[in-house]
Amino acid sequence: MQRAVPCVSMSPSAITKASREHPVYQGWLYVQDPRKKTFTCRFCVLDGVCFSVYTGKVDANELTGEILIRQHVLVGVKRLHFVNRGLMLIDKDAKTLYVHGNQDTAYFDQWLATFRYAISQENLRLPRLSSALIDDVVDSHATSVTGWLFVRHKVLFGRVALPTDRLYVVLTGSTLAAFKLNMEGRHADLLVQLAHVHRIASSKWIRVKTKGGSVLELRGRTEDVTSVWHERLTAVCGVDRPLASTVASTERPPLRPEPQGFLRRLSTW
Repeated sequence: MQRAVPCVSMSPSAITKASREHPVYQGWLYVQDPRKKTFTCRFCVLDGVCFSVYTGKVDANELTGEILIRQHVLVGVKRLHFVNRGLMLIDKDAKTLYVHGNQDTAYFDQWLATFRYAISQENLRLPRLSSALIDDVVDSHATSVTGWLFVRHKVLFGRVALPTDRLYVVLTGSTLAAFKLNMEGRHADLLVQLAHVHRIASSKWIRVKTKGGSVLELRGRTEDVTSVWHERLTAVCGVDRPLASTVASTERPPLRPEPQGFLRRLSTW
């Protein structure tokens, strides 16, 4: 198959052919070596749901040493929330392939949308291939929202764990991943599922409670940034409501239980 010169921006480009039912996509991704567990930049081609990985290096905007090393027929794609800009590809043999993009978030989103579209079109064309085993394999979340936020943990007795960290936050659905460095392929330093969110009126912080029961506080560099993130978090967490208070009731319990039976009669003498 004749391929165009690869683009050093690593953005997937489409090669439209009148004789084909679908375009062929090509571009660059970091692909994990299953033996070494390391990622290497590879030239990739997506032809329908057939995903091919080639060796080669970028040299003067040309691909050299092109050799097919892996090929998969894809049935699913999911985000790797714990890896920055990471994807997990699933093939028809239930094998997985881990890939990640470069520092360009738009480029990563374009690759993810391309994989989703190719798999969904194949499922429409051959619905008999769909089954309960792969119904949840295609990640249907919208594009992630990203940005830098100050993050701190709430601990017992209302104290705050110091220092406050400034983290690169990726919000996908109700999943929040945070990284100390905005580096592709980096594992998350914080990964939680959000339960609900509450804006603290007396401070600049947004308080969120996770499904694991922990409490985080977030804020941006400015009040406007914090307000935008509050809207984003509220949209995925449902109704904006305050967290349940962890402070004990102010009503004092009795010093001893009410006497019962024989002891109660003795106490009335």
